[in-house]
Amino acid sequence: MTSVENAIELGVDGIEIDIVVNGQNELVVSHDPWMCETICSPGGVHYNLYDMHQQAIEEHDCGQIPSKKFPHQARFHSTKPLLRQLIKEFDWRDLWLFLEVKSRPEWDDLYHPNPHEYSDLIVSELADFEHLNKVYFMSFDSRILELIQSKIPNSKNLLLFDQMPSEKIQFNSIGPNHKLITRENLRNWKMQKLEVFAWTVNELEDIQKCKSGGIDGIISDYPNRLFG
Repeated sequence: MTSVENAIELGVDGIEIDIVVNGQNELVVSHDPWMCETICSPGGVHYNLYDMHQQAIEEHDCGQIPSKKFPHQARFHSTKPLLRQLIKEFDWRDLWLFLEVKSRPEWDDLYHPNPHEYSDLIVSELADFEHLNKVYFMSFDSRILELIQSKIPNSKNLLLFDQMPSEKIQFNSIGPNHKLITRENLRNWKMQKLEVFAWTVNELEDIQKCKSGGIDGIISDYPNRLFG
C-alpha cells in the first residue's frame, strides 16, 4: 500500500501489481504464490498462499528483511493485502491499473485454481469496479488472458514474454522484457498495431533507451528514476 501511494505521489500514470489466490478464493496482491524466502518472515515455498487464510497470510512480514536486489529498500512492516482492499484505497480516475495474473500450467490446482475458476474469480472481483475500462490484464499465461477476454469482451489484455513469441499474438497489447526492445522488433509490433509496455526497466541507461524508442509504457521498480 505504501509503495503504491509513493508511486502515485511521484506522478506515475499507472500502477502494476501482481495477484495470486489465497485459500479462501480471494485475490491477494503478491509477486509470488508463496511467501518469498528471501524477504518474508517466516518464508518459504511451504507457505503456499493458496493453502492459507488471509488472516494467516497477514501474520507474515515481507518488509523488514532487506533484499540484496534492492539496496535502497526502506524497511517497514509490510504484508500482502487483498486486491479489493488496494482498489478501495486509491482514486483510479486518473490512473491505469495493470494486473499481472500469476498463472502457469504447472501451477494449476497447486498454487492457483484452474484457468476457468481463476478467470471467474477475477471477473467477479472486478464486476463492480467503476474504472474497469482502465484495467490492463497481464500474464505470461495466454490461457487466462483468453478466458478473461471472452468474459469481458472489451477488456485490455496484455501478453507478457521474455522470449520472442513463435506464434501470432492474439491480444491488443504486449509486455516484452526490455532487453527485446530493438528498432526492428518495435517496428514489427507497431505494424501489428500492438501497444508495447516494457518490463522491468530499472537502470537509467535502459530507461533512456525505452523512452527514446517510442514504446507506450515503462514498468519499473524505480518510478522515481523515470522522472529524473
